[in-house]
Amino acid sequence: MAHGMGWMGRCVSLVLLAACANAQAREVPAWRAQYLRVDAPKVLLKGVRVIDGTGHAPVDGQSILIENGKIAAIGPALEAPEGVTVLELPGRSVMPGLVMLHEHMMYFSGAAVWHSQPVSYPKLYLAAGVTSLRTAGTEHPEVDRNLKRRIDEGAVPGPNMHLTGPYFNGAASDFLGDTVLATPEEGRAATAYWAGRGFTSFKLYDSVGPQLAAAVIDEAHRRGLKVTGHLRALGCAEAARLGIDSIEHAFMSCAKDLGLAPNYAGFVARLDDPAVRGLIRTLVDEGVVLVSTPAAPDRPPGDAAMAMLAPQARDAYLATKQANAPWLPDTRGMQELRKLERAFVDAGGRLGIGADAMDFGLVAGYANHRALALLVEDGWSPMEVIRMATSNGADLLGVGDRVGRIAPGYAADLIVLPGDPSVDITVLDQVELVFKDGAGYDPAKLREAAKGKVGWH
Repeated sequence: MAHGMGWMGRCVSLVLLAACANAQAREVPAWRAQYLRVDAPKVLLKGVRVIDGTGHAPVDGQSILIENGKIAAIGPALEAPEGVTVLELPGRSVMPGLVMLHEHMMYFSGAAVWHSQPVSYPKLYLAAGVTSLRTAGTEHPEVDRNLKRRIDEGAVPGPNMHLTGPYFNGAASDFLGDTVLATPEEGRAATAYWAGRGFTSFKLYDSVGPQLAAAVIDEAHRRGLKVTGHLRALGCAEAARLGIDSIEHAFMSCAKDLGLAPNYAGFVARLDDPAVRGLIRTLVDEGVVLVSTPAAPDRPPGDAAMAMLAPQARDAYLATKQANAPWLPDTRGMQELRKLERAFVDAGGRLGIGADAMDFGLVAGYANHRALALLVEDGWSPMEVIRMATSNGADLLGVGDRVGRIAPGYAADLIVLPGDPSVDITVLDQVELVFKDGAGYDPAKLREAAKGKVGWH
């Protein structure tokens, strides 16, 4: 009987049972030895260039002391306390972990549904330095919820997750995993249910109309939670006046306002157009956050990203690319729409960044780096993009007092790089070491464990 009960069978008294339970609780998860390069309560990073995430100029020759998962001190000549693990990192840059606002833990199956990716995607986000993210809708809300719980408990590696619930859509929904809502009352009930399950934001999808949107927004706000949207039937200005908190894909969601074709083809940004100026003014005045999801569908994702795809997902991507389907997003139109994002920020708007890595060969982590590089190509400076993807993202998530910056008291969520991303943003493609809560992950080992799995699990 004792053998059948395993370790519990050897606990023959209440005292021993408590001791065994404590021993089990202290057991170190096996994944730590597999994926961590640095696992110590005190770590000193010496001789690094610090990019603090706030937009301040980089500072060379600094040391960063990490104690118990937090940044304890920063300075040019820090003393190494007793028991500290010292990493000599001359020539390296250290910046905050990325805080991305439009991410998913699923990948398109090619047939109106998405497969959940709880095995591959958490590792790939971490390997790229994404230490915090907000999901932006899901077909697998309980998988996301349980994945977050397991990450928070330390059972598996992964980024800090802020959860958006299932896609709320109307009857014209194209996808089988959507939560189709017919009435405002159903919208309120669905919002209340998923709020009770711990989700902190809700996403309106493209066929939601104003009555349903108003009900979801009101119910979420009554609970202190937020609503975002990927819009089409509902205009962006209309949603702003209803009180929506953010809009995904920025102006790509404003089809009704801007008269966009389904694939954005033919759009030209006319910043002097009164309709465009009026839309921007409404979004700014109503305090709506726009989340940019830069992509370039005409560019291959690269060999490293392609190696992460499962064979079926790889074949589906190549077939879609070869078919040149008319519904594929038009790269030129997307570039034109991104011009409006600069005008929005110049007018006082708040912009977040995400990668929407869930289809078209876009793979978690790799797509995040591509999104930041595309913004620099659009004319933003590397330092502006770094700030948007770190401290600004954290502020927009409401966690800017503890992540997104390199400062004493903040979580030791850090990226170690061989060059200077404030000069060349593509240095992010060469991440050497990623710290989350003071533990240093090996990006190569995380990626190797995810290789060939994306699209499957």
